[in-house]
Amino acid sequence: MKKYLLYIVLIISIIYSLIVSVYCLKEDVIETPTTEHQTFLDLSSYYIGNTQSPINLLTNRTQEKEHTLELMINDKVKEVENEEHTVKLELENGNYIESDGKKYEIIQIHFHTPSEHHIDGIEYPMEMHIVSAEMDKKEDKKLLVLGAFFKMGNQNEFIEDFIQLIPEKEHTKKNVEGKNFHLKEFFCNEKETLKKLYHYNGSLTTEPYSENVEWCILSHVFEASPKEIDRLNKIIGKNDRHIQEKDLLTASFNH
Repeated sequence: MKKYLLYIVLIISIIYSLIVSVYCLKEDVIETPTTEHQTFLDLSSYYIGNTQSPINLLTNRTQEKEHTLELMINDKVKEVENEEHTVKLELENGNYIESDGKKYEIIQIHFHTPSEHHIDGIEYPMEMHIVSAEMDKKEDKKLLVLGAFFKMGNQNEFIEDFIQLIPEKEHTKKNVEGKNFHLKEFFCNEKETLKKLYHYNGSLTTEPYSENVEWCILSHVFEASPKEIDRLNKIIGKNDRHIQEKDLLTASFNH
């Protein structure tokens, strides 16, 4: 009888230990800080907003509307930064975008592989974002982001200019002042492409996903060599945010 009682006590002790272990494990999971990647996934999945980006731009559902877009840029890049999840070019002062008569100062240029926006369901190998901010406000500045798609093709002089200057170490910058970049030539050679674009109001595609962004997405698709796109992809990985709810957004298109 005593033997059976000992077995029962032993079994109860084991069960109790398991329950405590599971409870402690749950507590540990809850208290463990999330990584940057986990935070990105959680916020992008549960963010409550009606104008989130990126979206799938459906040409047959856009409204025809006239938008004027002008670039005032030089070839002066100040820094090239490896941010791990993207490559960022910080430009010197004197670079602007003018949209419908309103002037924005270009802050930086960065890249996504593959593209974040889609056109009629088509995803491209790479998308470049030129980020700019309103110049006539000191606070609560609205952002304008000019998006450009890239497909596999010929070597791109502008990308070739900086791709070898990207720091190998993550979260490091490289000063490139004094070096020439073909940024001005890149857009001037394709000046007509600035007239055909998709336009809508959305959000940042990275934290904090603020909904104060005017998007201008060029319909023209630029070329970059497979080697160039592959090089950027190896550095930044797959860093596109998933497509957001498109039915709540109204996009227009310059034909």
